[in-house]
Amino acid sequence: MADARAPAANPVRCAVYTRQSVQRATANDFSSCEAQRQHCALYIATQKPLKWTLLPTRYDDVGYSGATLDRPALVRLLHHCDSGQVDQVVTWKLDRLTRSLKDSLTLTDHLHRQGVGLVLAGQALGGSGPAITHFMHHMLASFAEFEREQISERLRDARTSRQQRGMRTSGPAPFGYTVERVTRQLIPHDTEAPMVRYIFSWAAEGASATEIADRLNDAGQRTQATAKRPGRRWIGRTILSILRNPAYVGQRRLKDGVINAVHPAIIDADLAARAEAAIAKRRTTTPRPRRNYRCSSDDPFLLRGLLHCAQCKRPMTTSSSKAVSTVRPNIHPRYYRCRGWQRGATGLLPSRTGRCRRDRKQGLRDGLGQRAASASLFPPARATRHPGPDATEARSHPPARGFSPTPAARVLAPNDPEHTVGL
Repeated sequence: MADARAPAANPVRCAVYTRQSVQRATANDFSSCEAQRQHCALYIATQKPLKWTLLPTRYDDVGYSGATLDRPALVRLLHHCDSGQVDQVVTWKLDRLTRSLKDSLTLTDHLHRQGVGLVLAGQALGGSGPAITHFMHHMLASFAEFEREQISERLRDARTSRQQRGMRTSGPAPFGYTVERVTRQLIPHDTEAPMVRYIFSWAAEGASATEIADRLNDAGQRTQATAKRPGRRWIGRTILSILRNPAYVGQRRLKDGVINAVHPAIIDADLAARAEAAIAKRRTTTPRPRRNYRCSSDDPFLLRGLLHCAQCKRPMTTSSSKAVSTVRPNIHPRYYRCRGWQRGATGLLPSRTGRCRRDRKQGLRDGLGQRAASASLFPPARATRHPGPDATEARSHPPARGFSPTPAARVLAPNDPEHTVGL
């Protein structure tokens, strides 16, 4: 690392890096980055005899943690150091640059190889030599990492304690609730809470989740809107998630069970029990636990998460059924079905059934080919260096009937042939 006290014949270009972990609510407040930059600017001014000059370019990371190096201002600063635009990097304290000992060693080594010095304005070491400077930087990085781990441990313990007492810790409020500004706990929403009561009442009367979703959609109701997206149409899956959420009876679900919460209940326990009994009565199969595959090659559905409907742009879900196979009834073929028939997208799908129209058949096949090609799931066949006469003869004659040279996509149609794609 270059010696910060060595005299220089040319002006020393100094770049100030600042960071604060929390982004302020208003931009007019005097932020921590502004305070850090002012302190660093004053320190650079004291080095005027050494021809230190403050660069006007700002390198401020607002709302980024020091546990990672993936920060836009820091990446831009390192790029300018590599291109020879910076001679000294000045920061207030080492924990503003990084809170990881490993990252500190990486940064200091990278700056040293580029001939760029690192100066800590709030932890200046005076005229110490390079060996003492390196040692002190490593010690400060160790303390910064220790402090970060202690803060994380305290936050984790506080979160666990609040959860054990039935208090809300974080996350969005479920439909029917809103967050109180002072206590940050759940309180019933004025307009959404009555809808939750209707949902449980209809379910207790024997209505299915799809029927309840249709009633809400016909009444013009939508799901919970957020700052990033508006409310959507109701589907049966959303209704079931509400009926199975213990928060509506004043409880919270933890890893080891369900406990009583501090927020008020919207539904009484008797109504929730009758709705749960009605759902269990309508169930025809026992739900199976979802399998988590360690490797994508172990998944029998090779295109899971890759297929989207070419028209409605919604993802296609995996499915397997005996009814779609008439030639080989003992084999369960795997196929992919568009989720649009469940969601009923407005303007694209009918509101009742939601099935893709018949004129989308070619577009769906084109979308399958594009997604498979982009994911490089099927590598190109290896070319034969010296094709023999058998290969020439095979190309001149079509394959035998019933033989498929490639696992091409084919349409399997239990109900709607234009809506499912089978492999």
